[in-house]
Amino acid sequence: RGVAAVAVVAHHFCLAFAPAMQPFQAKAPHWLFDTPLALLYNGSFAVGIFFVVSGFVVANAGAAGKSPLPVSLIVRYLRLAVPATVSVIYAWALLNLFRGAPRELNALLPNGWLYQTYWDKIPGLDFAIPHGLYGVFITGSSHYNNPLWTMQTELIGSFAIFTAYAFTRGWGRPVAVIALGALALYLGQKQFLTFAAGALLREVWAADRLPVRPALFALAAGMLLGAPLQQAAMRFHISAWPFFGDLGVTLGLTAITAALLIVYAVLASPLMRDLFSARVPAFLGRISFSLYLVHVPLIMSVCAWLYVRAAPVSPAEVAGGFVALLAVSLALAWAMTKWIDDPFVSGLTYARRNYPRALAALMPRKSDIQGQG
Repeated sequence: RGVAAVAVVAHHFCLAFAPAMQPFQAKAPHWLFDTPLALLYNGSFAVGIFFVVSGFVVANAGAAGKSPLPVSLIVRYLRLAVPATVSVIYAWALLNLFRGAPRELNALLPNGWLYQTYWDKIPGLDFAIPHGLYGVFITGSSHYNNPLWTMQTELIGSFAIFTAYAFTRGWGRPVAVIALGALALYLGQKQFLTFAAGALLREVWAADRLPVRPALFALAAGMLLGAPLQQAAMRFHISAWPFFGDLGVTLGLTAITAALLIVYAVLASPLMRDLFSARVPAFLGRISFSLYLVHVPLIMSVCAWLYVRAAPVSPAEVAGGFVALLAVSLALAWAMTKWIDDPFVSGLTYARRNYPRALAALMPRKSDIQGQG
């Protein structure tokens, strides 16, 4: 998840400052986008990995059954809503401080993502705070902090898995998850297949039935199928083949399959487990949620303001700008994780563990005096 978060940062940086790297922003995108190397900055595919991992983690929490269903749902909502609201306030401050920067950048580098995503006239905190608390979950979008579009999917997918696990046991759980996936497919909501895929992967993992030998092959297949190779498929006349016609489609069936294969490979392969358990990936994983939340407001404010004033900007300077953005984003994400996210999660954990005691404290007690209480 940490490595995927870095890919999302690179993706949004390219959207803003190197649109020719993206196929829907340029008629002839950079050749890297025709290779699996594009996974390094293919944020759309990285989001699919986020969702598969979320399905796995939520299913694992649901299987533990440590909290009543209402408590699990409330905790999950707060886990998403409070950091989202903090990020909206932070974005509101930056967008006001560097007001007009997205418009000025769009004048130099016109593209369909940059300026249409953000307001010129930024609503105040009286709108921003409710927007973070519940608006993003209703609309599935945010003009303050674009990555918050995923919060709606995270909330609905998590609620569905928690509910399925609360009312089923044993083999009923994978059956219920498959039914949820079929429903999502029937309704045309493919993004929720990722949660079903992650939950099913958790069931196989919990039963200790993950095959080890195909893991590295699955990793290679996942990287190939997850790469945005639409143009390559058309050139080689294979776009009509199963899976290849869906190559590079955001949260398409091919991308979801690829994300599942990669997460499976990391779980099953001892080599991959050791690699992603090392210090740097573990650190990135710890701060991944905060990193996801803090980087785009920086792009839309400080980075946009600097680019406009430094223009024309050379490719080397753009690359240096990405390194600087990543460094600042990592620092802010670490600070947000340490001073906001970790204490908040600890508080949620405490509240969840002490829920029966807290509930009992709210109940009226019998008075020692007869006729009262």
